Amino acid sequence: MDKSRLLQEELLVLKETLGRARLKLLFADSIMASKGSISMGDMAKLLKQNGNAMGRTRLFETLRGSGVFRCQKGRWNKPLQWAMEAGYFEIEEWCSGPSYEMPERWLWSATRVTPKGRAFLMDKLGKDNELSD
Repeated sequence: MDKSRLLQEELLVLKETLGRARLKLLFADSIMASKGSISMGDMAKLLKQNGNAMGRTRLFETLRGSGVFRCQKGRWNKPLQWAMEAGYFEIEEWCSGPSYEMPERWLWSATRVTPKGRAFLMDKLGKDNELSD
């Protein structure tokens, strides 16, 4: 009798866990089905909503320190080749100028996170603010 009661309690716990996991699975499926990329600031907000309290700057620092982004001055905040080939990030480039305030043309770039990259970062960045292997 005692063993069957323990099994029933364990079954209830597993069903509750499955119910919570279902919501996370639906969320992950909706992320992977989305078409557009998001900015690093928006990615930091998503991570914060999921219990990882870091902003955009700390997210960049974490990714540089873990070997996902470059550490060279002048090329900071750019993903390494393996992360680009995996489809986690994309680089958006645009040109501004000439205008009254800025007579020269300037080339700007920004790192954006793809849906696949969102899933990668949500999975790898736990609540301890470090990328796990």
